Amino acid sequence: DIPVLQATAQRLEELRLLDEDDKVDAGMLGALAESDPFFTVKVMAFVASKRRHAEATETETVTSALVMIGVSPFFRAFGPQPTVEQLLSEQPEAL
Repeated sequence: DIPVLQATAQRLEELRLLDEDDKVDAGMLGALAESDPFFTVKVMAFVASKRRHAEATETETVTSALVMIGVSPFFRAFGPQPTVEQLLSEQPEAL
């Protein structure tokens, strides 16, 4: 599982709470993903794994990928995220 930056994981959980009131859109999630290269790769890999081979169009942006997924399905697929900081907690020089 690809870890994300701690700030991304925290903001994702904040947005998850807002989504209960339908206040989150693909643009908000896209901006969050684009601020974290690890999360960008994770989202794009997830969308690529869901694409049917017959689909000729490729997703070119994180936001368009999130539009394809949908906000609620995104939150179901992406629960609390492991973080880079947790992974490297015993290696302070690597942080």
